[in-house]
Amino acid sequence: MFVVPLCVTVACGMGVNMDLNFNLIETGSLAVAIIVTSFTLQKKLQAAIKDSVSENEAFQKVFGKEKHGYVRSMGLGVTPSQINRSTRSTSSSAESEQIKEMQEEINALKEKNSKIDELTQAIIFLMQRDKARTKENELLMQMQNFSGRQGLESPADGRRSSESSYRIGDNGTSGGTN
Repeated sequence: MFVVPLCVTVACGMGVNMDLNFNLIETGSLAVAIIVTSFTLQKKLQAAIKDSVSENEAFQKVFGKEKHGYVRSMGLGVTPSQINRSTRSTSSSAESEQIKEMQEEINALKEKNSKIDELTQAIIFLMQRDKARTKENELLMQMQNFSGRQGLESPADGRRSSESSYRIGDNGTSGGTN
């Protein structure tokens, strides 16, 4: 931090003209000074954190130690026992009320979740049943198409298609068509 003022003082003593055009040596010395200072401060900060006894140490350093029977920022006449007693009774009833509300909410969510599970199972069952019915209908249609082809009559002479394809013609040979 004091590198630049030190450089100015030394330069004045040596008779060097001062301007804001820094050369490589001046820039390098400033960078080294910044790095050394940051490492030193970081080590001191880490040591101070390790040595700290309580969380409120910074507060105690600024405002001093707590005085017996006095509560800061609460006004005159308020004692720590009054604060602890009122805080305990208020917080415990408020906390128990909040816990009760949360438990009711959890129970309601569990009930909704079980209803969702039931509906999911019902949807799965209906989809399986629909799939089975669709397959059953496809099989019935295939069977009807197959039985319908077996029983079709030839439109030309009113005979069944199986008879007409093997009809013996007038010349004594079997005909492959109508």
